[in-house]
Parts: sequence; structure tokens; C-alpha cells
Amino acid sequence: MLSLWLLAIAVTFIVRRATDIRVIPLTLCLLAFATAFGPQGAYAVSRGSQIRHLREVLARYGMLDHDGPRPATAEVPFAARRELSSTLTYLFGTHGTPAVRSVLGAAASDTIKAEATGGPYAQAQWRAAVTMRSLNLDFANPWDSPKGTTFTLYRRASIEVREIPRADYHVRLTGSFPMAFAIDGARWELRVEGRARRLTLWNGGRPLAAFPIDTLVAAARASLASADSTPPPHLTADTPDVRALLTANNYAGVAARDSVRFDSFDADLYLTLKNGRAAERDSSRSGASMR
Repeated sequence: MLSLWLLAIAVTFIVRRATDIRVIPLTLCLLAFATAFGPQGAYAVSRGSQIRHLREVLARYGMLDHDGPRPATAEVPFAARRELSSTLTYLFGTHGTPAVRSVLGAAASDTIKAEATGGPYAQAQWRAAVTMRSLNLDFANPWDSPKGTTFTLYRRASIEVREIPRADYHVRLTGSFPMAFAIDGARWELRVEGRARRLTLWNGGRPLAAFPIDTLVAAARASLASADSTPPPHLTADTPDVRALLTANNYAGVAARDSVRFDSFDADLYLTLKNGRAAERDSSRSGASMR
């Protein structure tokens, strides 16, 4: 458009040398308004381009035809999921729910997540995740890769009243792995076994209990597409040595096909020893401390 305007101005001043020079700012102002708000404006062109792109990707993988959108029934490649996630996030954040609804109808989320932080982008990303879930797809961040996708569970701090499980010890765990703490002078550790996809509780040089990591990853991904405050995952283990409950409050990491890494972890561990010694103690006493 700008090149055509320049050409027209040049031809006009060549043919009609007496043309008022004020025609230049006047026509440039009209051109600016036309490209900003008209049907050929950058905003409208961008909206139409992204909507067409969304239609093409959905149709390519059998999720859109003349009958409308439908959930995925076959595996969709990671690159396509990331492409869809980015396109939906852009449309929600820049052009709003109506732009997505013109393609996906009721599958386009229009709700607000109170816990989402980070401003309009976070809300757009969350709506995109909800919409992806309605299509039977997992949301993929721009920085994710086929080798590993991020997961995060964040619960805004609030006052809660809850029953404490019957246990001999309560340990507050926060930081990075391995997490070491002491019970009556004995060293304990909570470790990550990424390839085995489990957290293990160690004491005396041997593992006494294990918790599945996949449950934590699934809870984090579900929280991304949930409008409500997500309850913390509760992992239990009952072995001949211990009975344990691990309540994961906030955590983040990267999950790959053959390993899992935690970048942060905040949890409460409730522990009962079954060797008879701890069972005889008053359950109200706590001899646990972090190191």
C-alpha cells in the first residue's frame, strides 16, 4: 500500500507540478487510517491470516471439515500441537474469543482463570490450553520440544483448614532434589529417579517408599486447563517399613520420554515408621527437621 501511495504521489507531482504540497500529508493520513482500521489494515489482515492458518492445521489432521470441528482421534505430531497452541494463544490474546469461535464454535473457551498470573498473555495461554483439551490435545509451550515438555503446578497462597493425617512426623520439603532431612538424628532423603519416573524415600542406604512422578505431571497439565483452583496432588505409599503421604503444593520441571527433571518442588511429607519404635511415641511430637 505504501509503495502504491509513493508511486501515485510521484506521478501526480510529475504530471501536475502546481499540485498543492499539502496533498502529501493529507493522503498519507488517509492511508494510515485505512491500513489501521480498514478491511486491508494490518489488524484485519493478521486476524484473517491466523484464522485461515488455524483452519488449515485442524483440517490437515482431521479435526475440521464441513460438519465443523471435532476432537482428535489419532496422534497429532508435536510440531502441529505446538503450532496450534501458539496460534490459539495469539488469537485469544490479540483478537479475542470471537476470532477462535468463528472456527471452533463452543469449543473456544471464554472463561477467566483467577489464578493465572502474567496479565493478558497468561489468560490467553490458559484459554488456548482449555481449547486444546477440548480437542483432545495437550498444550505445548513455544519453548517445549519433542525431547521434553515443561509442566508447572502453581497454587496461589491461601488460608486453608484441613485435617492433618495421623502420622508420627511432618516434614516440610522445599527447594531442589535430593532433599535431605533428619528424624531423631537419622538422615533421610527424598530423591528423583527420572528414568524410573518416581520419587523415592531413602533411609539407611536403601529406598523405603516410592511415589509416581507421572501423577504429578498429569496433575500439573490438568491444572493448566482447569478454571478452578487445583487441589494439591496427594501421593501415598504403604510399605513394610513406612506409611507415607506426600502432598505436592507447587512444583515445576521438564518431562521427557525417558526422564523427568524438577526445577522446583514444594511439598509436605507425613510419615509413620512401622518399626515399632515410632509407633510408641505420641503422634503430636515432631522430631523431623530439614537440613
